[in-house]
Amino acid sequence: MSSLPHPGRFVTAIIILASLTVQPVLAQSNMDGPETSPDSTRQERPNPYTGQALRDTLAVLPDTARIDFVNDHFYQIYSADFELAVDVSAEALGLSQSLGDVRREGFSAMHHGLGLAMSGRLDETLSHYLHALEIFETLNDVEGLKLLKFEMAAFYRRQGNLDRALELLDYVEQAGRDTDDNMNLARVLGYRGTMLAQAGDFEEARPFYEEVYRLRVELGDSIGLGYALLDMASLALSQENYPEAYRFVDESIEVRRAIGDMQGLAISTLARGETLFAEGRLSEVPPYYDRALRMARSLGYDDLARYIFDRYIDLHETMGNHELALGYLRQRTALSDSLFNVERVKIIEELNTRYETERRDRQIAELEREREVRELTLQRNRVMTSGLGATLLLLMAVGFLWQSKVRQRELEYRVNALELEQRMQRERERISRDLHDHVGAQLVNIISGLSLAERFSSGKLPSRSDMNEADLLASLRTEAQHTIKQLRDTIWTLSNNEISPEAFQEYLGNYLQQFRALTGIKVDVHFDERLADALSPARALNIFRIIQEALQNAAKHSGGDSVLISFENEAGRLVGKIRDNGSFRKPQDRIDGGGSGLGNMKKRAEEAGGTLQVHGDASGTVVEFVFDEAGKSL
Repeated sequence: MSSLPHPGRFVTAIIILASLTVQPVLAQSNMDGPETSPDSTRQERPNPYTGQALRDTLAVLPDTARIDFVNDHFYQIYSADFELAVDVSAEALGLSQSLGDVRREGFSAMHHGLGLAMSGRLDETLSHYLHALEIFETLNDVEGLKLLKFEMAAFYRRQGNLDRALELLDYVEQAGRDTDDNMNLARVLGYRGTMLAQAGDFEEARPFYEEVYRLRVELGDSIGLGYALLDMASLALSQENYPEAYRFVDESIEVRRAIGDMQGLAISTLARGETLFAEGRLSEVPPYYDRALRMARSLGYDDLARYIFDRYIDLHETMGNHELALGYLRQRTALSDSLFNVERVKIIEELNTRYETERRDRQIAELEREREVRELTLQRNRVMTSGLGATLLLLMAVGFLWQSKVRQRELEYRVNALELEQRMQRERERISRDLHDHVGAQLVNIISGLSLAERFSSGKLPSRSDMNEADLLASLRTEAQHTIKQLRDTIWTLSNNEISPEAFQEYLGNYLQQFRALTGIKVDVHFDERLADALSPARALNIFRIIQEALQNAAKHSGGDSVLISFENEAGRLVGKIRDNGSFRKPQDRIDGGGSGLGNMKKRAEEAGGTLQVHGDASGTVVEFVFDEAGKSL
């Protein structure tokens, strides 16, 4: 048997379990969850929030009452059946839209998005959250915004966007303090504690968890108390205080069983197995994992089921049961992964961008209309004052014109600021596409290669003369190193609102130093001193990629031993040239975006607002790109 990991590993596991669900949920049903034994059972009670019972309840209600029932009891509904929650929230959303009831539409959209998220359909979630956000912001509905922004914070955290998650949590916390809403305040503080604990900062998480536990008890919040008890168990495990950890986990199980919190009971059941695992009582763990998995699958809770399979794998590897571990690995692989999917992340980012762009478009349009109204008012007042005496007219006109010009300048400033923000948003969108098209594709290749390597190692694929496992792993290592380099290039551009010629030259110089060392080709760079304007991040990244492509082509095809890179300001235009001293060989003209060559370089130049051509003769090849403006605007 291999040695047991440090209990901190299991602390993190319990924290992840407690944070898979954002909102505390309630289902008035009996669950076959454990007390201190996984085989303990309770007398069955009918659950009014599942299947035909729920349908019968909704069928006799008037339209608005039906919508309210779904929204008011949504956590009870999805705690019992995720897919049913998705269906009835979609019906409530459609019904509220047909009635023109905007506020009910906002809550229905939020709950439908939450149901989709809990079912693992993350690529469909954000559009509903953003729809609800637009409604609540328009209505200035603080209660709706508090609930929605908490759910959105959890969504962005699952996607790895911690900055956005923290920004939303800040709003919910402040709104909770402003309105003396201790229920929402407890949720936010608990979530902040979870984020700290997942980072390994248990002592920093302790005051958050203890404050949440106190608030839950004072509020008599049995639903939230089940989560707070697991938080306290994680703190006890971090100090290897196993009796205290068991006490908190068992209390959580009892609380959740008493109120019929079905998915919470699944999590607490698994947490007890995790605590046994941490203490080294390995033979007692499987029954709890089995029970938790049955509950997760009955809910349609794929994320939790996937996590349980991961724990099975760890358990059997620790016990030396490698064949069983492999079997659970196959079952885990069969579950579609809703957390880390390149295409879904791209869709989510595009939805974010579209929402922000549309909101700024509306703001700009409103400011333009306001400016037009002020201009008409100015003209009308000029006509009205034409009959006044010269002195009075002069005094009024001067004062009015001065005030109008001040307001006009304020409006122009606001419009310009929004337009600048729009341009930056478009640049972020272009860079996001660059990440998806290149880094995303490379990551997919790496994942596919790792799957192939796994099949080699398991003997599922016979050895081939043209490929073996060592060659494949070496290729994957090279691919991963290249991906990391591309990510660093993108991060460099994103970390700056604009990039000076000096900063660009310095970054390019670092790359050229590596290129010289690898190829032996001498590279000289010339920058025109008249190039004083900064580059935008998108333009800088595209120019850098063009240079990389041209240098790689020179190294592979030209046969030369030197390259000159020049940047000139020609009549206000930025003209860049990459000239080698080898034989001229025109690259393949591929414009499908799927490979290297002239087509790829042309596409990058066009995205940055310029043109590119390749020409040459016996003295070498020249790649030349031109931008009408030498500066930063695109």
